[in-house]
Amino acid sequence: MIKSRIFLLIVLNFIFNNLINNVIALNLNALAYAPLSQTQIYSMIVNDFNEYSKINNLNVTLDLTLILPSNSTSNTDDYCSVIDVFLEKKSDKYDIIFYNNVYTSRFEPLFLDLNEWLPKDFINMFENIERSESYSYNNKLIGIPVYIIYSVIYNNMKYLNKYNKKIPKTWNELLETGKYILKQENKLNNTNILIYNGGFVEDEIGMGTIYEFMYSYRDNVEAPFPSLRSKNALEALKMIKKLKNEISADKYYLDLDYPLEKLIDGNGVFIKSNYINIPIDKNYKVSILPGNKPGVSGTLIGGYNIGLNKYSSNDKKNASVKALMYMTSKDVQRKLMKNYKRFSGISSLYDEKEICEINDLCYIHNNVQPVARPTSITNDYNEYSEKFRYYIYKYLYGKDDVDPAEMLRHIDDITRYYYISINSKDSNIGILIVIIYGILSLTIILSSIFLFIKKFSLCFTFLTKEFWILSLTGYVLLIFTSFIDLERVTTFRCHLKLFLVFICFTFIFIPVLHKLISNYPEDNKISYWIKRHPYLFVILFVIFDLFINGLILIHPYKVENVIITNDKNFQKCSTNGLLSRIIIIISIVLKIIIFLFSSFLIFIEWYLKFIFSEIHWYASAYLIDLLYFILIIIFTSVDIRNYYAYFLIRELISIMIVMTNYILLYVIRIIRFKTNNNCWNDYYMEKFPQSGIDTTPTYLRKFSRNFEISSLNDNNIVDSNNNNNKKKNNKIFKYLEDHFRSEIKSSRKRGCKSEQIVMRKNILYSPIDHRRRASFSKNYCSEKYVSSNHKSSLILSANYENNKNSENILFNKKNSISNNSLINKSKNNEDISQLTNTILNSNNNNNISSSSTKFLLDEYNQTSISSNSLALSKEELDNLMENQKDITENK
Repeated sequence: MIKSRIFLLIVLNFIFNNLINNVIALNLNALAYAPLSQTQIYSMIVNDFNEYSKINNLNVTLDLTLILPSNSTSNTDDYCSVIDVFLEKKSDKYDIIFYNNVYTSRFEPLFLDLNEWLPKDFINMFENIERSESYSYNNKLIGIPVYIIYSVIYNNMKYLNKYNKKIPKTWNELLETGKYILKQENKLNNTNILIYNGGFVEDEIGMGTIYEFMYSYRDNVEAPFPSLRSKNALEALKMIKKLKNEISADKYYLDLDYPLEKLIDGNGVFIKSNYINIPIDKNYKVSILPGNKPGVSGTLIGGYNIGLNKYSSNDKKNASVKALMYMTSKDVQRKLMKNYKRFSGISSLYDEKEICEINDLCYIHNNVQPVARPTSITNDYNEYSEKFRYYIYKYLYGKDDVDPAEMLRHIDDITRYYYISINSKDSNIGILIVIIYGILSLTIILSSIFLFIKKFSLCFTFLTKEFWILSLTGYVLLIFTSFIDLERVTTFRCHLKLFLVFICFTFIFIPVLHKLISNYPEDNKISYWIKRHPYLFVILFVIFDLFINGLILIHPYKVENVIITNDKNFQKCSTNGLLSRIIIIISIVLKIIIFLFSSFLIFIEWYLKFIFSEIHWYASAYLIDLLYFILIIIFTSVDIRNYYAYFLIRELISIMIVMTNYILLYVIRIIRFKTNNNCWNDYYMEKFPQSGIDTTPTYLRKFSRNFEISSLNDNNIVDSNNNNNKKKNNKIFKYLEDHFRSEIKSSRKRGCKSEQIVMRKNILYSPIDHRRRASFSKNYCSEKYVSSNHKSSLILSANYENNKNSENILFNKKNSISNNSLINKSKNNEDISQLTNTILNSNNNNNISSSSTKFLLDEYNQTSISSNSLALSKEELDNLMENQKDITENK
């Protein structure tokens, strides 16, 4: 009975171990690329893990797929392409991937960040693993080294002892020793001797050889890799060619197999190679690579890493971590060091005597000065490596007239992004631009003082002082946006430039838009509200700019690299995402609409006599601005491939916009005042000297009558379906009527509520302060609402309307009232003095500005004809107001 129970337990245990465990066991798939000499390494560590898994009941089996090269290392690229294809498709076919540490940055998006999966104590076993580009990228630990490869020099002590020479510690010593031995051996007819092989082959091995040679030309051990434009890099490149020409040859530099033969037959002197695990001649002694100075050396960090597929299932990820930790454990690494002479990344192993006594691994590791390939310098290291080797080999194997410094500049240009800088050694354009922009900005800031000089106040009546200051600020900020383009492009600079450009547009154009809307020839509620709230009007646009820039931050700008083959690369701002592009396009379209609407208002207000000269100057400036905007659109759509042209075209357009607007809209006022002692000549009266201000209304009446007759005739012929066309024609006529109007027509019916409300039927706009103008209105205000100062304003307005024939006729829109025409007779010189005193008294009561007073007196003197000058006494003024009241009642 007992035996049967024991037998049953054995059977159940067998079933559990072999069936249930097999059901829950995981099969991991590993992929590796391995030269023939390294296949045993991968097979060994995989087999050891499977044995370890079986002993410890991990229920994990690791299957290895090996890709073997045909004849060259170029197959490494093919291997990486295979990995890319699998992982970019998010394939989970392979869980563990062995790869050359050259491609750590390339596989970063596809592999797990091992910092999140491995214990910290385990990671700390490896030396500098988190700081080296061979294992980490973007602050992520991508791979753990399976083994490391270092370059060394095999020195043939037979020849060195024969000629009493030491192992060279510098490249110059190696050159002199090699030249001496070669000369002596040639005398002995030893023509098969190889002094130095170089290892500058055409594939990626050649890239590593070049890089470590340049690294050995540092000034000291702690110095970083020398700049490609430095004297160190130039001297290193010259030494490479000098060694080839004097103690080697092209065929030896380009061959990998021949140096190995010399290691075996012992007929070489200085053989540069990886530390290898093959039988070689016993006379060779290994040493680290020489340097430019004693104690300075360099060697490339080669080798293979283990990475884990991020697309594997969670169960396989956990199992893969266990496999990785075993295959890179001390036990396995110790075995690789002993049996295969491979360097390990675990620094503590080099303190073990059993390892250091059997080979040179400890000596090399403790003295070597490693450098990693610049794999993260570009997004495509393979392309960079090919170009790097191309320019180096063009000098090394090309004609002697090839300039090595030029080749190094070409290499540096592969990864260098040019920009205009104040401290640039390549060009003085940056300093010149700063000087020009500084002088222009200072000029604009200092010129604002004219706004506060009393005699120039008449020159700046179109906008308020606050709005003039706002416009000048916009000019200065637009110049500052050009300063932002100096130095290296960053996302912060991109956002700051966009914000300032939008704000500059608001500061420069919105105050003018406010004025144009306020001066619309036909009074309306919108114009009235905007005129009463100028600051709120501008603030609304500023808030809109802030809102737009805030939305763009959802998908912030990115810095785009513009790669130019065989020329200078540069960077530019680029939108990041469809939402940002749509927001920017909408904002630009709104800015264009504002500009076009302002241009439309300029057309509508073309003949308004109180801003006649002003509106024409603004029209000129806006026309030139339109040309600049078209140029901006053209150059934005063109793919400019030269960084000088890209920078200078944008800056030139910006500076021309500033100069055009500043000169035409601001400086010209000061110049005209200095030359004519007056800001604006009476250009309106010069344009219509015969008929004065009534020329345009007369034309409009004729145009209106003809249009009405035409409309009546059309009504008899055209059916009712054409009402839309008639309305359209009416609207066009309405705009044309407003365009030819010289005064603002009021459409609002309201009585006088206060002294500050100006009723605006046929307002007689003179250059008096526009906020306090007297007017004639069909809503007649009684005298109790009109102060004595306001009466003085009426005197001024009436005199301004006198033509040179001493007649002033008040017209109705459809029929003139000739019986109410007022004919003002001339007064004597005493009346002129009385009028002058009245004007001055009005000025003292702040109803009329001093600059406006001067202008009115000048206008009055121009219309006065010696002693027959015209004036209105107080009594005649009362009669004039009564007549106007009668006219209004008759209507």
